[in-house]
Amino acid sequence: MAVVTKIDKNGTKYWYEHKCPRCGGSGYLSEYSYISGGVCFKCNGSGDYPHTWKEYTKEYAAKLEERRRAKFLKKVPEINAKFFKDNGFNENGECFVVTGNTFEIKDELKESGAKFNYTLLWHFDKDVDTYKTIKVTVDDICEVNAFGIYNFKEDSNNTVQKMLEAAIENKGNYVGNIGDKINIQVTYKGYHTFETFYTYNGVLNYIYKFEDENGNVLIWKTASSKDFEEGKTYMIKGTVKNHTEYKGIRQTNLTRCKVVA
Repeated sequence: MAVVTKIDKNGTKYWYEHKCPRCGGSGYLSEYSYISGGVCFKCNGSGDYPHTWKEYTKEYAAKLEERRRAKFLKKVPEINAKFFKDNGFNENGECFVVTGNTFEIKDELKESGAKFNYTLLWHFDKDVDTYKTIKVTVDDICEVNAFGIYNFKEDSNNTVQKMLEAAIENKGNYVGNIGDKINIQVTYKGYHTFETFYTYNGVLNYIYKFEDENGNVLIWKTASSKDFEEGKTYMIKGTVKNHTEYKGIRQTNLTRCKVVA
C-alpha cells in the first residue's frame, strides 16, 4: 500500500510503495507470456519493488513547466543558428540556389563551396557572380513552431522547384539575328579562359562576358587579352555568330568584335 512520507512547502507529496509499478504486484505480465512465461523482470516475479515518486500540485506543476520552458527558450537562438548552418543558410536566413542543370557541374559546384540537400538542391550561403542563382529565405520554405524554432515545411522542396522554374522562364533574350552586325552598349561582367589544341604553344583563349541594359548576356571568345574593367560600360560592335544557352541562360555569341568607345 502506498503511503505519503513527506509533504514539502510547495505542497508536493512524496509517496513510498512496495508494490511493483510495472506488473501491479502480480509478478506476471500476461502480454509477455511468450517471454520466460511472462515473469516481470522489474521485480523478478516477486511483485515487490520498493520505490518512491512525487505528486505535484496543479499550481506547482505549472510553475515547473514554465521554468523548463524559459530554460529551453534560451537555447532557441543556438538551435536556429545550427539549423541555418547545417542547411547552408547564412546568419540572416538566406541562401542562393543555383539555377539550370546543376547535375553536370556538381563537382565544380562542390569545389566552389556550394552545399547540397534534397530541399534546396545546390546552393551557396552568399550571392556569387560565377553562377546564376535565386535567393531563397527561411521565411519562403520554413515554418516556426511554438518555441520559435525553424523547420522545413512539408512542401518546401516543391516551393524551391517552383521558384527555380519561374527564374528559368526569365532567362534573358537573344540579341539580333545570326549574321547581324550590331553596335551595342554593354557592361563588362568578367571573363574565363579555356584551352584548345594550340594552347600548348602558349595561345590562351578568353571568354569575355557582357550584359546589355536589359540584362541580356553577350559573349565574345577571342585569343587576345583585353584590358576591360569589371562593371564599366563599353560601346562595342561585332557580328552575331550564334545563339546558345549556358546553365539555362540565353547568350548571344559575338565574333570580330571591336571596342568603339
